[in-house]
Amino acid sequence: KRITAIIVSTIIWFFLILIYDLLVMSAANLFEGTSMAMFLLISILFNPTDSVRTLAIVNLGGETIFGPSLVELTRMITNVSSEILLTGGIFAWIIIPLLLTVFFFKRSVLK
Repeated sequence: KRITAIIVSTIIWFFLILIYDLLVMSAANLFEGTSMAMFLLISILFNPTDSVRTLAIVNLGGETIFGPSLVELTRMITNVSSEILLTGGIFAWIIIPLLLTVFFFKRSVLK
């Protein structure tokens, strides 16, 4: 079971780091302006790695890294409510898996 867990977690990590970003970049071409920024913000929330990366860039004052094509996203993210949203998303990515683990662990121990 340990090998299976390592393989599954590596596949999930690979998907979240590489494949997901490529899919989001491809889908972002379908949108323009504010709708593209909203799509990117939502997609950032679904990927904990991107959430942490984006929040770190914004908090370090590196909004210029996003470039001129993502001006709307930069404007959205730099306000306080978006930072709270990103931070809440990161905490959700921590708390929900922990709660699920406790639930399934208790369930398997009781059997």
